[in-house]
Amino acid sequence: MVSLNINLYLFLKNPIFFVIAKLFIVVINWYWKNTKIYTLALPFTIWYKIFFGSVQVLGILAPLLVMLLWGVWWSDVYDGLRLRTVLAVFSSYFIALGLQIITERVAYKDLQNVMWAMVPYIYLPYRFCQLY
Repeated sequence: MVSLNINLYLFLKNPIFFVIAKLFIVVINWYWKNTKIYTLALPFTIWYKIFFGSVQVLGILAPLLVMLLWGVWWSDVYDGLRLRTVLAVFSSYFIALGLQIITERVAYKDLQNVMWAMVPYIYLPYRFCQLY
């Protein structure tokens, strides 16, 4: 019963967040539509490479490692309920991460305005909330 409640909670919570986030991004993009086209400075500086590497390790590898250890490897110690719960929560997290990456790419490449830098400020607190 707990797994069903968590899955239902995630099923309702995630689409609501994504709709609100997309509406917010559309409104901000409309307001900033006349801003100058923004491009990243190339080559990347060393601090940007360190920052981007730490974001990848903390945002992708650490949750993936926890999901595999806690949800798959240690699941034989616990019942199947924990496995389903852990996989449901982390799959929801990785879906949100994927949508954040897609949104950043669309904002940077297709829309070509400074709004792309705002996308992590929308998605990151939500992903932290998911992991909590």
